[in-house]
Amino acid sequence: TVLEGFSGREYESFELLVNLFWQNPFWKVCFGVEMDKFTSFADVFEEILKDNSRKTWSILCEKGFSNQSELYLMDWWLTMFARALGCGGSPNGLSVINRIWRGFIQGKAKGRFRDIFWLYKVAVGVVWFCAPDLNKAEDFENCLKILRKIPCDESVLGDDLFWFVDKVVISRLHKARIRALLDNPSLGKSSFDERVKINNGKMYTTSPTTSPNGMSGNGNGNGNGNGNG
Repeated sequence: TVLEGFSGREYESFELLVNLFWQNPFWKVCFGVEMDKFTSFADVFEEILKDNSRKTWSILCEKGFSNQSELYLMDWWLTMFARALGCGGSPNGLSVINRIWRGFIQGKAKGRFRDIFWLYKVAVGVVWFCAPDLNKAEDFENCLKILRKIPCDESVLGDDLFWFVDKVVISRLHKARIRALLDNPSLGKSSFDERVKINNGKMYTTSPTTSPNGMSGNGNGNGNGNGNG
């Protein structure tokens, strides 16, 4: 596991976890269940999803999930996706969660806010990955069941899921908005638009043309920059 080197050193493990989350407004909003503020973080998630796969976004809208992502997103982030992707605590399922944790910790080590950018990438990648199942679902309730507990099969346990995660691009605009929210969780989109100016230049994303589940990206130029910085 991520903390396997701390076996028998529970207090140090606890200190590590506290330091990962300490003084980060994002986690204060999540753990405090401050839904009025969390909605702003969820809005950015929906915009990033729309930029990366408009087809997946359209499926969610058809099922009634427009502006409803907090119904599954908060649980994903609070549990680091363990409830949705843990496959009932099986060893294979835990390896998926371990991979998500590693990306989170590595992101935090690379620079400020990159751990949060990683959580956005995983969340968008998961929805993108689930698009075919969501499309087949009969109604809103069945879609929600899928999103709250991702069907556990070889595509989850293999590389298909992370193929989508790796392909998610977060534009400079959206990174700027996430940073602004982390500095001020009460900041709404309209206030953000008044404060942030985008430099002149070509707006683009680098989306895949073919994906394991057939839900390809937009490839129509919505972002600004790449998803690595």
